[in-house]
Amino acid sequence: MWKGDKVKYAGLHVWVRRYKKQPKLCEHCNEKPSIDLANKDGIYNRDFNNWEYLCRKCHMIKDGRIKNLKQYKKV
Repeated sequence: MWKGDKVKYAGLHVWVRRYKKQPKLCEHCNEKPSIDLANKDGIYNRDFNNWEYLCRKCHMIKDGRIKNLKQYKKV
């Protein structure tokens, strides 16, 4: 069932988690435990240089999702 480069989003995350070693701390802030696997540039491929493990806060900042949370919190 190998799909090579035609792998879908979830399957690719599973594959990268299996073969890329997860560091103890976030690769961006080096302060909190790394729990999220994040794609760096939006190109979903099997290149490990294109992936990083981040803490939840750094992942939300990089994706721009934290701005949406702050917007709703002001209400």
